[in-house]
Amino acid sequence: MSDKTLNISSLVDKANFTKSDLTYLLNLEDEPSKNLLFRKAKQLENAHLNSPINSYGLIEISTYCSENCNYCRLRKDNKSIIRERMNREQIIEIAKEINKSGIGSIVIRSGYDDFYDVDRISYIIYSIKKYTDVEIMLSLGERTLEEYKEWKIAGASGYRLRFKSSNPIRYKSLKTYGTLESRLEHIDYLKSIGFQICSGSIIGLPDQTSEDIAEDILLCKKLNLDIAEFLPFNSQENTPFKNLNSCSDKKVQKIVSVAKLVLNNSIRCAQPRIVFNLENEISLS
Repeated sequence: MSDKTLNISSLVDKANFTKSDLTYLLNLEDEPSKNLLFRKAKQLENAHLNSPINSYGLIEISTYCSENCNYCRLRKDNKSIIRERMNREQIIEIAKEINKSGIGSIVIRSGYDDFYDVDRISYIIYSIKKYTDVEIMLSLGERTLEEYKEWKIAGASGYRLRFKSSNPIRYKSLKTYGTLESRLEHIDYLKSIGFQICSGSIIGLPDQTSEDIAEDILLCKKLNLDIAEFLPFNSQENTPFKNLNSCSDKKVQKIVSVAKLVLNNSIRCAQPRIVFNLENEISLS
């Protein structure tokens, strides 16, 4: 075993990682070192195989969005997609079906669509909780503090709000909603009123560095997230980022493996089992 391999072996077993440690691991290129990293990450994953965060039903309730994020196909200036919404009864019935299939958690996701106001979402949450025992996580973007409060009272247990990038300049380049500072304040507030928090970054963004990704991982740890997610950048037609390269599977594997060393049982790496949207139902089992 080479000195370098021995060094990697001791590094991946550390209890606390610095930004320099993570940057070094993210820049690994030789196969023996990467294989050591992957094996350690797999060990940590196997230790938490029964974690409830590893499967959920995703209900995509709307293709409307008032925002213009540079990377997202739902951006309001994209005229090529059909804009549709699910009604309340559709959403509730789908939640019942997911519950019958044995999945205990659902995520209700939408773009920035004001049609789903505080009362509509509260009704949906209350009705789902009335007929099922699923845990409900909302993914509706930044909303008002009062809306968060009402949805918690109605029975939602979690909220997904990605910080997208820990680098304020990178965040601004996405042309996404608000500011990084505001987003982190919302995450703190959601946690303070009892929501389980799912957050994380987009990986493989234009000009993103290993140092940026290391900071993203450390921010996940600092936020003490219940669930950390890393979303690979995927180039979309009819967006300003359409000609950029998508994040490769190899890069995703390395980033997620490094993140597992730091975040272990809080990181969600599995895909949702079932996705329901307005076009079709896709089984991912």
